[in-house]
Amino acid sequence: NKTVPSYIRISSGVKADFTNSGFKSCNAPATVSFENKSTGTGSLSYQWDFGDGATSSLANPTHTYEASGSYTVSLLVTNSAGCIDTIIKPHLVVIGSVKANFTAPNPVCIGTPFFFTNTGSPAPSASRWDFGDGTFSDSINPSKIYAKEGVYTIKLVADFGACKDSIKKSVQVVAKPIVTFSTDNMVACKAPFNVNFQNTTAEGAYYLWDFGDGAVSTNENPSHTYSKEGTYAVKLFVTNISGCKDSLVKADFIKISKPS
Repeated sequence: NKTVPSYIRISSGVKADFTNSGFKSCNAPATVSFENKSTGTGSLSYQWDFGDGATSSLANPTHTYEASGSYTVSLLVTNSAGCIDTIIKPHLVVIGSVKANFTAPNPVCIGTPFFFTNTGSPAPSASRWDFGDGTFSDSINPSKIYAKEGVYTIKLVADFGACKDSIKKSVQVVAKPIVTFSTDNMVACKAPFNVNFQNTTAEGAYYLWDFGDGAVSTNENPSHTYSKEGTYAVKLFVTNISGCKDSLVKADFIKISKPS
């Protein structure tokens, strides 16, 4: 018998392995770098599958994902002796699609409460609002009252868990009309009594008069005839072109009575 040392050699094979940063991105496109950790005897060749239809034979590839989604990455390693090993990492690359957004009436009126509506996609788990006047809110859909007119920049930071997104929008705050009116004569000795009303409100657009006897008018400067003796309160409601409203009530404004 004859013994020949190392006449038959068995390769120790290959072991496929790789790492990345445990990547999660909020928006596409997103570029991911992969570091090959594979080991084995002989020369090694590589076949990557990035889960979006793209492949590579580089040892340490970089790949750009163009669309949002969850991607499974696999690496097949082959050595010069024909030994093969594969590693598959399900849902390794997660690229979200988050978008902060909100709606609000514009313009809005001084001293009038209104709501911001959070329209982020998907629905955020938390929100941080900066209303531009030194006040803030953590509500998802906050209400707000502005005390001064002007243009305010609203910033919303929406929290989607692993990701955040922000958006800025401007809101114009306008003043309410300052309602004033007068008439040429407020007192009469008998009915019927015709009164000519003069609206002196600046920048009014729409008007509603309540003459106190059940009659109303939408004229800017109406005339009204009172048919009965009595004391009447007159109200004027004014809306400006921005939709802001205010009113003025003059109690006991019209007086019709016989002399005593």
